[in-house]
Amino acid sequence: MPVLNGNYDKKKKTIKDIVKPFCLQKYQILTIVERIEIAFSKGLSGDHDTYLYSPLKMLPTHVTAVPDGTERGRFVAIDLGGTNLRVLEISVVEEKLKPSFICFTVPKLIMTGEGEALFDFIANCMDESFETFGLKGTTINYLGFTFSFPCNQLALNSATLIRWTKGYSATGVVGQDVVALLRKACQKKGLPINDYILINDTTGTLLCGGFEN
Repeated sequence: MPVLNGNYDKKKKTIKDIVKPFCLQKYQILTIVERIEIAFSKGLSGDHDTYLYSPLKMLPTHVTAVPDGTERGRFVAIDLGGTNLRVLEISVVEEKLKPSFICFTVPKLIMTGEGEALFDFIANCMDESFETFGLKGTTINYLGFTFSFPCNQLALNSATLIRWTKGYSATGVVGQDVVALLRKACQKKGLPINDYILINDTTGTLLCGGFEN
């Protein structure tokens, strides 16, 4: 962005020139609305091929409620959605979230290698983080699992991967239940987790906003 030196009129013109490409005419806005509605309809279609290639999947979340501010306690979650994996520990005290997290870079070889190696990597990062959080050996009733890839979710704790995005291509995962794959890796690592709750990043944003407002 250019440095705005000189007189006011020149600055104003420079700002207008920068903003102009982002100003839409009414017909352009209506076109965008129409295309979004078409994408919604495709995503909600019962036809498998139409649904599969819709840019908006309209996937069911199986989440039936949002936080109401009365929640208390200590919660654990992981977030996989790009080149980074985050392991989070969130304490809820007096209606306030106090999050701590550890971020791990997912190596390219893991992103594009075997699916089993990917989930083993996740379990290893969880084990390391739990020790840092003072949770080593503690039984976790529910682990939040944010998995930001298109999935056909069958239940809160079951979802099959439709396709990889964001540079991932790990083999043996598409069409498989990603919660079951994570569960297997965690059991192999000896992590005492009773159950897993899977959501995507959009649902996670909704739930976080629900707690704050």
